[in-house]
Amino acid sequence: MQRSQYGVLLILILLLTACSPNPTEPAAPLAPASQVILELCSPEDIQVRVAELNEDLQAASLPNTDEALQQLESIQLQISALYNQCNVLKLTDDDSAAIELLENLWDGGLILYMRHTHTDRSRGDTDLSHCDGQRILSEQGREEALMVRPFFAQLQIPVDRLYSTEYCRVRETAVLAFGTPDIIPRAELLDMMPVIMTTPPVEGKNIIIVAHIGTLERSLGLPDTFEEGDTLVYEPDGDGGHQYIGRIALSDWAYLARVAQALRLAEQ
Repeated sequence: MQRSQYGVLLILILLLTACSPNPTEPAAPLAPASQVILELCSPEDIQVRVAELNEDLQAASLPNTDEALQQLESIQLQISALYNQCNVLKLTDDDSAAIELLENLWDGGLILYMRHTHTDRSRGDTDLSHCDGQRILSEQGREEALMVRPFFAQLQIPVDRLYSTEYCRVRETAVLAFGTPDIIPRAELLDMMPVIMTTPPVEGKNIIIVAHIGTLERSLGLPDTFEEGDTLVYEPDGDGGHQYIGRIALSDWAYLARVAQALRLAEQ
């Protein structure tokens, strides 16, 4: 076997190792989308696709070393692209909840209630007329809100309205993470929450509320002891009630974006 073919074989072995399921873990039922993805990048499929590239290498007419190396480089680039695709597409049954959440978000009809990101605890709220008299976002909090923005853009979640209270830490979180919000004074939001949480948004879209801890408990009696930057997701039923869908932690935005990318690649 020629040296170039050894290179292809080595990459094939690495691909099969990276994308093969762990044989010690029992297989669990998968969501349909996950099953399609696993079939798309199954070890058998990868082996067939790499074998085809290897056949192209063997069939090529290579009159000199330079052309042989160019052909090998082309094969290796294609294998690298295949590795990157299948590495992204490595979804398992553990991702089923994320897939279900994404499908619900894309369908619309949900309320996303986000608590502002981390704040500077060395100061309190003394004068709400300007930011200097309030507890504001820390540098960590600003970085966290900015981190959400590109992942949220990748997710392409349809949004009808984005709300924020008048507090600087809340408004800044909304602007950095999502865009320019409609401002609702905190006292008014408390009165509005029972209606917002039980009225479905515009069909096919969602509502995002960036606010504070305590608002859900005070307005609806819901437990909302969640961390700064966390997002609680609810679905209004239109009959005066709502259903809790799940929680999106700050670190989950990157994870959801990866799952969304995998689903879109699988559909191509």
